[in-house]
Amino acid sequence: MEIIFRQLNPHACRTYLIGTTGSTEVVLIDPVLEHVRDYLALLEQEQWKLTHVIDTHTHADHLSGGAALKDQTGCEYVMHTKAPAHCVSFRISDGFECHLGDLPVKIMHTPGHTKDSVTLIFPDRLLVGDVLFLDDSGAGRDDLPGGDPGEHWESLQRILTLPEHLVVYPAHEYRHRQPSSLAEQKQRNPFLKLRSKDAYVKFLEDLKLGPAD
Repeated sequence: MEIIFRQLNPHACRTYLIGTTGSTEVVLIDPVLEHVRDYLALLEQEQWKLTHVIDTHTHADHLSGGAALKDQTGCEYVMHTKAPAHCVSFRISDGFECHLGDLPVKIMHTPGHTKDSVTLIFPDRLLVGDVLFLDDSGAGRDDLPGGDPGEHWESLQRILTLPEHLVVYPAHEYRHRQPSSLAEQKQRNPFLKLRSKDAYVKFLEDLKLGPAD
């Protein structure tokens, strides 16, 4: 069995398609509303059946395509139990395990950027949403509605305990950085530096982030 894994968007927002060879079933992670027609065209072209759409968190910078894809394909729309969206058809919580097609996946609740943030743990990769970015881009902001620096620190401590071979795929990438293993991110990402919760909160305060775009 080989994994089918594609990043579908031409801009900073990342949408991932996951499936396996030998199966027509696929899932989409963090779809963007403006690209729903493109996703549907790809599904038709490849003769794939969309079974699930998963949003790793409530997005502040774009509209999710989850509801539209649910309406047009009949797929399940999946988010964490704390997600405010009413159109979600299946809600997940920390520790939930299932198979998406032939692929096992485990859900880790990783709040901090938002209350409903989750990380998807596959056998060979992590889809971390905005709880972690790549290299020097750090992580999603905690000073927006639903953000909490202390919760973010706790989530990062959990991620640090995961197997180091897992490749990190964030929901955003602004400068064409390439996904790499958790072991490499521990070396490159300043947000994964070992520090106490109080030190982490001070680290964020010292960043003095400007207004969100």
